Amino acid sequence: MYSKETGEVVAIDGPGVLPTTVTTTPCPDIYHQWSEKANSWVEKADAAQLRLQNKRNTVGILSRMQMLSQLEISLGKNKEALVEAAENALSGVELIKIRNYILETQNFSLGNDNWWAFLTDVLHLDEKQIFNFWNEAIHI
Repeated sequence: MYSKETGEVVAIDGPGVLPTTVTTTPCPDIYHQWSEKANSWVEKADAAQLRLQNKRNTVGILSRMQMLSQLEISLGKNKEALVEAAENALSGVELIKIRNYILETQNFSLGNDNWWAFLTDVLHLDEKQIFNFWNEAIHI
C-alpha cells in the first residue's frame, strides 16, 4: 500500500477495508501526485520545472578554468566579455552578484539561480545548449 499524500509505502495491519488515504498503485516518481478525481497518480502541474531544477542541482560543479574555457570555446566570450555583457544587461545587486561570480568564484554551479539567469536571460542560451556545453566542459 502507498500513501496518496506522499507516495511512500504504508504498512497495513490486518485484513479489512483499506483506508481512503492509501492506494495499491505505487507513485511513479516525485513529479506525480495523487488525484482523487482521476483515481490515479497524475503529473504535477510544475513537473517540467521541478525536473529542470533537479537536473540543474545534480549536474555537479565545474572549476573556474573549465567553465570559463568552455564559454570562450563555445561562445567566443572570455571573462571580460562576460562581465561586459552583464554590465550591459544588469544593474544594482544583480550586476554585483554576477560580476563577482564571474570574476571570483572557484566553482560554477547550474544550481545557482543568478548564474542560470545570466546564461539564459543575458547570454540567451537555452537549456539544451547549457547542458551540452556543461558536459563538454567536464572534459577540459
